[in-house]
Amino acid sequence: MPDKVENIREILNQIREKNHPIVKEVVLVSEDGLSIHSTFEYERTESLVSILSQLTFELAKRFMRDAKHEEISQLLISSNRSKIFLKPITPKIVLTIIIETEAKVYKIKYINSAIASIKKIYKKYSEVKIG
Repeated sequence: MPDKVENIREILNQIREKNHPIVKEVVLVSEDGLSIHSTFEYERTESLVSILSQLTFELAKRFMRDAKHEEISQLLISSNRSKIFLKPITPKIVLTIIIETEAKVYKIKYINSAIASIKKIYKKYSEVKIG
């Protein structure tokens, strides 16, 4: 598990260093208790669609190397069953991507750490489809 966390962190840091310094925290949670997170810097000027496309593709490439996660990798690449719940909080953004597979539901949460209480803002969201 620690190795898995470090691998995800490394990939996300590479994305940040290249051109996507936006997401403050990424959390992937599955029903079987898998929890992986990494940290990003936050920049409001980045294109949200661009960040999500790059991030999901990089995560998919990582999971493809792990047979256990092949189903998610395919889903992340296609993104056609992914849902983004978007709550803009000027100048902050909170995102949750829910990846649904036949067996499990995975959530990828994008949270700006400057937000004091996450629970208070998880009330009403606009639902947006990607892919």
